[in-house]
Amino acid sequence: MIVDSSVFAAVAPMVPSGTRLTSFSVLMAAYKGDINYFVKSASAIGRLVPGDSVLIAESCSHVPLGEDIGRVKIPNLLRKYLGERYPDRPRDSILSFDIVSGRDFPADLGPYALVIHCGGCVFSRRHLLARVESAREQGVPMTSSRGSSRRLPYLKMLRIDFFLLLLGVTFHQT
Repeated sequence: MIVDSSVFAAVAPMVPSGTRLTSFSVLMAAYKGDINYFVKSASAIGRLVPGDSVLIAESCSHVPLGEDIGRVKIPNLLRKYLGERYPDRPRDSILSFDIVSGRDFPADLGPYALVIHCGGCVFSRRHLLARVESAREQGVPMTSSRGSSRRLPYLKMLRIDFFLLLLGVTFHQT
């Protein structure tokens, strides 16, 4: 069953046992990128520590909206998560974030503990896989940001579909 990410929380309890549930976002990530690497890399959130840097990479160069997921929501949720683990640290300085968009993507990913990439819908599969391979070769975890409103073990309401996989929600890989 393929549903819009925004209704995962409402639909998941209604799906019969044994029925695969996914979203367009997960299918797109499987089609465009390396979903196995994205899923494996998602666990890096649990290993983030104060002072780490995270790269947010967006394919398109859109004008960001006020509550942009990549520039506002994900950084705030990651800061909140680390702030709960390290309550003696100020949340606004617990992690640093660099944000790139369009064709901008650093050759050296060494400074980053994690790369969170958008789904790459405006990139070819080849282009996105080149970025994945760069991260893999440098030993930097890279996951993908896509929409979901499911409660997650690392971050409450973090809108990344791949964490659904960590919860045991199955998907159909094409």
